[in-house]
Amino acid sequence: MEVSQLDLPTKVKDILEKDVQKLNPVQLAALGAGLLDLKSSFVISSPTASGKTLIAEMLMVKTILEKKTKALYILLQ
Repeated sequence: MEVSQLDLPTKVKDILEKDVQKLNPVQLAALGAGLLDLKSSFVISSPTASGKTLIAEMLMVKTILEKKTKALYILLQ
């Protein structure tokens, strides 16, 4: 799946496309599980450098723009 196919505002997709052309398997799995439907909670657990931050950023932007609420991203080391 390409960034242009995501259910995100055009402006957000334009920004993402500057650095990301295609999503990796972890990101595709999260999207396939309904990440951007905003109907359920998610815990993403995957190795370092597997794309978790982009998943969180996409979800936070969509949540803030559509639900007009806050988002929190927690990173544990």
